[in-house]
Amino acid sequence: MNQVCKSVLFVSSILILVALSTSVRAQDPVVDGYLDAGYGSALSTQTCNTSYGKATGGDSSGGSELDAAYGVVNAGDLYLFMAGNMQNNGNNVIIWIQGASGGQSTLNISSGWGASSMNGAKFSPGFAPNLMLTVDDSSGTLYADTFALSASGSVNTYIGDLAESSKGFADGSIAGIAIGLVNTNTAGVSNQAGTAANQANSAKVGVGLELGIPLSELGYTSGNIEVMAAIGNSTPNNLSNQFLPGLPSTYSSGPATNFNFSSTSGEFFTVVPEPSTICLVVLGLFGAIGLVRRHKA
Repeated sequence: MNQVCKSVLFVSSILILVALSTSVRAQDPVVDGYLDAGYGSALSTQTCNTSYGKATGGDSSGGSELDAAYGVVNAGDLYLFMAGNMQNNGNNVIIWIQGASGGQSTLNISSGWGASSMNGAKFSPGFAPNLMLTVDDSSGTLYADTFALSASGSVNTYIGDLAESSKGFADGSIAGIAIGLVNTNTAGVSNQAGTAANQANSAKVGVGLELGIPLSELGYTSGNIEVMAAIGNSTPNNLSNQFLPGLPSTYSSGPATNFNFSSTSGEFFTVVPEPSTICLVVLGLFGAIGLVRRHKA
């Protein structure tokens, strides 16, 4: 291969890398509380009609529900979208994430925080989250807390708040975590608690709570990311039947310490990071260059 051909190959490869990089970056979701096509299909849909009432409009007065969960990993961030809504009385969306080893299989929030009322709750085998995040809507303000979970307890951090519009719209960044909320959903599940939800209707909801969480917040290094979500009251010492993944339709709300999935497999959903196409291309390019050099020698 002459020098001109090798130069053309090298320049062409660089252009391909730039194009791929632009393509990957273009797929980043916009964290605004609206479901983006880049999320693909739902990773989990709701199986239970809500025990926490049905919202009738506006800033979700009268009800809370989780209809479907979506997630992708891209460019150093975990993006999560929880379709549904939360009542503006301080009800919490609670999200547990396993992004690294060393988390908790039995919840142990260090004392001094209301969330410690959930202590003793047990997760599914193989699920030991190392981060818990709570987001609540209280009278026109969105509040957020993080809990770094480890064998010794937790590091509890109130990370801040965002002002909402009159209809529960909020978007911004709190302590490096992007948050978007569109709290206007009236579709999805019904309020007939104790009966099975229409999962096709759940999958049609396109507004809710959206998060962009830096992987560094999880201590992430590699592998899949496991997630579970629930809705609880303002303390939260009571959890609704709105979990994702969904539970049997007979499940009802109750004290948070009662939830025990230690004998229930798979009570979490998996976010699989996209393969690093750019890295594969780079490795292939360097391999090709090495082969040319060896052939020439």
